[in-house]
Amino acid sequence: MSNFGSSPTSSTSSASPSGLDPRALYLQQTFTNFLDWKPDGGVNYQDKVQHMLLAKEKRLLVDLRDLKVFDPVLAEGVASTPYEHIPHLQTALTKFVARIRSSDDDSLLGGVSSTGDDGSNAKATAHLPASVRKQDEYFLGFTGSSIIESQGRRLTPRDLSSHLLRRLICVEGILTKCSFVRPKLVRSVHYVENTHRPLVRNYMDETSVTGEMSLMVLPSKDTKGNPAVIEYGLCTFKDVQTAVLQETPESAPPGQLPRSVAVIFNGDLVDRVKPGDRVQIVGVYRALVAERMTFRTVLIAHSIEKAHEGQTPEMSEEDILNIKAVSKQSNILEQLGASLAPSIWGHDTIKKAMILQLMGGQEKTLKDNMHLRGDIHVLLVGDPSTAKSQMLRIMLSVAPLAISTNGRGATGVGLTAAVMSDPDTGERILEAGAMVLADRGVVCIDEFDKMSIDDRAAMHEVMEQQTVTIQKAGIHTSLNAHCSVFAAANPVYGTYNRDKSVVQNICFPDSLLSRFDLLFIVLDSTTDEQDRNIAKHVLGVHQYRRGEEFDDDASADSFSDNTGFSGAHSGCNYRTTTGLLTLDFVRKYILYAKHCVRPNLSPDVCSTLTNAYAELRSPDTQGNSPTTLPITARTLDSLIRLSEAHARCRLSKIVEEADVQAALTLMHQSLHNEQQNNAYSTLQPQSTTLQEQQQIDTRALISEVEKTILQSLRISDQISAQEVVELVAQARSTHKSSTTTPPLDVAFVVKVMQQMEKANKVDYEDEVAFRKCG
Repeated sequence: MSNFGSSPTSSTSSASPSGLDPRALYLQQTFTNFLDWKPDGGVNYQDKVQHMLLAKEKRLLVDLRDLKVFDPVLAEGVASTPYEHIPHLQTALTKFVARIRSSDDDSLLGGVSSTGDDGSNAKATAHLPASVRKQDEYFLGFTGSSIIESQGRRLTPRDLSSHLLRRLICVEGILTKCSFVRPKLVRSVHYVENTHRPLVRNYMDETSVTGEMSLMVLPSKDTKGNPAVIEYGLCTFKDVQTAVLQETPESAPPGQLPRSVAVIFNGDLVDRVKPGDRVQIVGVYRALVAERMTFRTVLIAHSIEKAHEGQTPEMSEEDILNIKAVSKQSNILEQLGASLAPSIWGHDTIKKAMILQLMGGQEKTLKDNMHLRGDIHVLLVGDPSTAKSQMLRIMLSVAPLAISTNGRGATGVGLTAAVMSDPDTGERILEAGAMVLADRGVVCIDEFDKMSIDDRAAMHEVMEQQTVTIQKAGIHTSLNAHCSVFAAANPVYGTYNRDKSVVQNICFPDSLLSRFDLLFIVLDSTTDEQDRNIAKHVLGVHQYRRGEEFDDDASADSFSDNTGFSGAHSGCNYRTTTGLLTLDFVRKYILYAKHCVRPNLSPDVCSTLTNAYAELRSPDTQGNSPTTLPITARTLDSLIRLSEAHARCRLSKIVEEADVQAALTLMHQSLHNEQQNNAYSTLQPQSTTLQEQQQIDTRALISEVEKTILQSLRISDQISAQEVVELVAQARSTHKSSTTTPPLDVAFVVKVMQQMEKANKVDYEDEVAFRKCG
């Protein structure tokens, strides 16, 4: 470092206090009086400043409502013309901090020096002139609730227009992109060797707190032409980060793209949020010149406030009383399920599963930081024209937060997260995918079977750990994705083949299926009675105009017993004329139950769940009929989540025996496809034709030959086709099998060996199968 000595200093930006205009002095004095103000029962901002210093922070949050009580004119000026007020208020805050440090109460600060550290930096620069030393700066931020109250309503990026330019506003949304943190030069110090004097330059761009710009070129000479060398150790930098704030998916109008706005974070505000976070950002909205007289708008942040996860929804006392009254009904889950989609006939079990998915289980974080998800995943697989996609649309309209995507166009990075290049700067930025944007919500995926294997594999981490780990382009980070997955898929053969097993029809790996809590097979039954009921229901939907309701016997009379309500009950504003709950009331009920009820398991319930899981895993139970999902340890977690969700339906803080039985019933209906057994049993052929029987016998013979070859190759390195024929004949004679399997010849065995070679099970050459190398 060069020795500046004790010669006089020169700075191109220094200004004496006498040079300040009277208005600036008035604003500084008024805000200093506000910080000294101690209202009865109000906030003591002198204590807040001390807490800020003890926490080694640089930003003081001020409630604009407190400032309005002290000086309404000043509060209005800060909101309407922030560039003319905030710089002077921040100068007053810096002087106020210096006064506290120099007071007799400096011991209260725990030994924090004027540089915000232990004082080592101050000692190292004590011999330098005052204009060269790094001076602390303190900043002001304003709470989002106070700005929202002053502007009259909550703003989203769609509401931003020209009349809000250069005003202090609060914008709500979800962050979709974040850039790297970069340093920006705000003050440079140069050493002029000929004069032994420092040359100090301050730099301001369009994003500065004053809104003014300075010459953004490093000087190489002073005003007299003497060469100047920059001293990087004495220069002042500040961190800068850019992000994109987008309006939330649920607030975007249907059929329109979500609007977004660029946000600039400075100083201590960088790295406070990440893609997928829902935030309220208070800042100054202004326009920046791009090129050729075109402008781009940015929001220069002054404070950030994350949305509260456990925030109670806004409801009236009447709504809460109605919710508690309805929760006392014994068949509350059936009521909510039937009210969810009355225009869709049937599918009662699936509707109840959707209600439990919206309720969700209790999310837990153990002492060892192990995370247990509370979100419930549901998969629908079945024939076309069975209202699977309509179920997804209903979920989109009911869920507080839901994002829709299609398996045909969705990719793994589109669902999770991607590393992109900023078109303006060329820097790498992190962009959140659908499952990150749906944090604390539901992701609806249609045509799930059209996704590639690699794209579906990208969902494994999100569905269980509920995080997205990014390790691309030098970026190593993890994003939250606490979302439920509600997916619909078609079978492998287009329609569900009753002659094949569930696994053959679905063709999804067990690693993916085990992550779904419930899987339902939806079949298109062709019984005369059911066809007439569906036709009657559909015609009733088409017959009545929007806003009217038709009297469907299946739905209107389903709750006439044990509910105390009927279709003629006109004094209730949360039930329809058919006795069902209104969709708006269902939304409020789900919000209230999800945010206000946290059920716990009792010891008796734990014993019941243990016995139920052991019974599901027993060989006798699994051998009776094939299951739609593999029964693993995750099945026990699913039972717990379903039981907790059913307890939330009752607004109960304790999971009881009835909740476990309801979860077990739903689980059995999902695992064994019991809801559809009666529907498609009449479709099964009464007798097997000769051709079908021959096909069954051929498949059995192929399986027998493959088994014999693989067992023999475990003992020896090779086996010929003739030896296989002899071994199969010997096995049949030993077991005295009465099977009608056709006789076996060498030619048939050779074909099986060739197929096994193509399947990479064995090596084959000249009617001999060899053990696979490696």
